[in-house]
Amino acid sequence: MGTPGWKCRKCQSFNQPDETKCNNCGAKKPSFFATPLFFIIAGGGILLIVVVVIVINMMGMPARKYREAFENAYRDKQITEDEKLHLSKIQKQWNISDEKAKVLQDEVRMVQKPQGKMESKPGPLEPTPPSKQGDNIPMEAKLNLQQGMNYVKSRDYENAIKEFSLAIEKYPNYAVAYSNRGVAYMQQKKFNKAMDDLLKASEIDPSNKDIHYNFTSLYSLQNQLDRALDSLDKALSLGFNDYDALRNDPDLANSRKHPEFRKILEKHKVFIK
Repeated sequence: MGTPGWKCRKCQSFNQPDETKCNNCGAKKPSFFATPLFFIIAGGGILLIVVVVIVINMMGMPARKYREAFENAYRDKQITEDEKLHLSKIQKQWNISDEKAKVLQDEVRMVQKPQGKMESKPGPLEPTPPSKQGDNIPMEAKLNLQQGMNYVKSRDYENAIKEFSLAIEKYPNYAVAYSNRGVAYMQQKKFNKAMDDLLKASEIDPSNKDIHYNFTSLYSLQNQLDRALDSLDKALSLGFNDYDALRNDPDLANSRKHPEFRKILEKHKVFIK
């Protein structure tokens, strides 16, 4: 079948496909973009885009519903039994696996992590008060420390270590920079380097509770539980009170299994579920 002719919009007469002007009135052949076929194709394309957007939105609906419910339940860091039951119903309703639910919960915890803590560890985000670190910390060193913390949040530990190292170069007695660099090394499983930095940090600022908590994490990751528990005892005695970290920090998983873990918490009147 040959290509159909075209109809003149002016006089309504039909013309051959290869003719560019109307044989009857001389009007020009209409552009493809002015034909009904173009509008049909364009309309179909727009409809397809709308359908794809709706489908993508629906695919992400289960995760959004569960995340929103968990965010509401987790705002006070204590999830009640009724809230747990509600979360279980949503998980079942939207067919969310336990593994996916755990991932969504971790995402919420990371966003709602209290300020002043590292991503998975309670390392301080802001410098230790001047009364402990001295009054002459250069502003450039503080900026490097803060930039390092920003890299930690995005899990870019290599650049975080570079920034903490720059802070130390500018202020060699920067205990917080040593401690946080040690934590970054921990995330890379470079435990010897992490130990060197934490030892230096504790030498500079022996009464810093966060540094002793970081020792707890390091020893726990290496399954040196007696030392981990001693460091935990020291951190709590110095006033460490991030109970959410004690409950959920994955680096303390080995320590939490030890029967002495609860006894040390109770010794300091700390009771967590």
